[in-house]
Amino acid sequence: MIRAFLKLKTLWISVVALLLLSIDCIREEDVTAPVAGIEVMLRNNSTKFPEYCDNTCPSNALVIMMLLDWDGYDIRNSETWYSFILPDAMTGIRVTAIDVKGNRTVMKDFKSLVTLSQNMMGVIDFEFDDSGERFTQPIRYVPYGKEFYLVYLPDGEPLTGIYRFEVMLMFESGRALVAMSDSINLVNPS
Repeated sequence: MIRAFLKLKTLWISVVALLLLSIDCIREEDVTAPVAGIEVMLRNNSTKFPEYCDNTCPSNALVIMMLLDWDGYDIRNSETWYSFILPDAMTGIRVTAIDVKGNRTVMKDFKSLVTLSQNMMGVIDFEFDDSGERFTQPIRYVPYGKEFYLVYLPDGEPLTGIYRFEVMLMFESGRALVAMSDSINLVNPS
């Protein structure tokens, strides 16, 4: 009986050891690095983020996904999860809609998708002040190289037609990074 117990215990320890060896060790590291660039993608909430929607966020809402590129670091590295301390804090995002004729409209109708849905993980949580483009608090730390998600919630008549969106990320020093989205045809849901 004691031998059976010892064999079972040895087997259990062997299984645990094999499991531990098969799991990749992922390091976490805090680094100081500036944002070197941004990439902008448009998504329809019904196809990309339905689980994050509530009554505030229509299921067909336009979502701008903004990926950050970091100077000297690859956040797609599977061995290390980098969190970034910013030497130049992010202070705001300006979104400008550009129609097919080149007319430009600065948009104040984008909100943080994560603020509307507290269960959304892996994104940067922020809020705009009354200007609609400045953050209420500068962002000085970005855990795990997270992303921005902005959802279009029109205050009044929504945009309709074909548009591209110019997204400008602003910094405390006055520096700005700009990226342009692909075109999208916006249809009035009513």
